[in-house]
Amino acid sequence: MATSHWIDISTRSRDSDSTAEPTALNQQVKGLRVVLHRHIHYPGDWLVSCVELNIFMRVLGNIPLNDAKKDAVDHVRDVACGLAIASEKLKDA
Repeated sequence: MATSHWIDISTRSRDSDSTAEPTALNQQVKGLRVVLHRHIHYPGDWLVSCVELNIFMRVLGNIPLNDAKKDAVDHVRDVACGLAIASEKLKDA
């Protein structure tokens, strides 16, 4: 998963400052919708969610946006790899 195909899905007004940092981004990769977002209960922190992998509001921390993008992709990849390994082990059971 590359970190360069993020789409701004923030709900802020289109008339607002276009240079403002996004509050929600989406990346669709091989059937997985990865969402990098903020949440009112975690001020300043970035969170990642991926419904297909049962990842909901995993806190990444108060880090720069580019670091959050990388960490979100890394976390989703780690979960997906863990599930793939578990699936392979279950095939042999």
